[in-house]
Amino acid sequence: MIAELITESRKWLMVGLAILGFTAAAWGLGYVCGALGEQTKEAERVAKATVGAVQGARRVEGHSDAITAAVGAHAAAQAVKIQTVTKEVIRYVPQILTPDIDHRYPLPVGFVRVHDAGVAGDLSTLSKPAGEPDDAPSDVTASEAAVVIAANYGSCAETSGRLIALQDWVNQQQALFDGGKRD
Repeated sequence: MIAELITESRKWLMVGLAILGFTAAAWGLGYVCGALGEQTKEAERVAKATVGAVQGARRVEGHSDAITAAVGAHAAAQAVKIQTVTKEVIRYVPQILTPDIDHRYPLPVGFVRVHDAGVAGDLSTLSKPAGEPDDAPSDVTASEAAVVIAANYGSCAETSGRLIALQDWVNQQQALFDGGKRD
């Protein structure tokens, strides 16, 4: 009888453990499924955010390209205008500074030294070679100097225009990336 009772108890113990095991498994499966469901929802949110970011980046890139094209076209037009004006100024030099003026009004050596030092960015060119006082006439004519100076100013104006265009481009790109829209 005791043997039957022990056998019967073991049977119920096994049934109880099985029920407990199934309950734990069901709870675990529900937990895992719930966690997987949350992970799936999070993955969907991340995917949607990624798609939105990619679409936004494409829009910004399109606007960025448009800014680059517009600023580049404006800068190129300004450069052509400056080059044209510079060529025209140089074209007038022989009419304004005639050979007679070049002959009557020679440029002094001091002028040439100062000009060359400014171009070279080198003060050592200002030292006086022996036998050439600053007021001595140089072999550089006023018309030659005018052509060089006009070309230098034209080049300077062109560089200034490019710098202004670059600053404009940087400001517009910064505004685009900061605000996600173009001014």
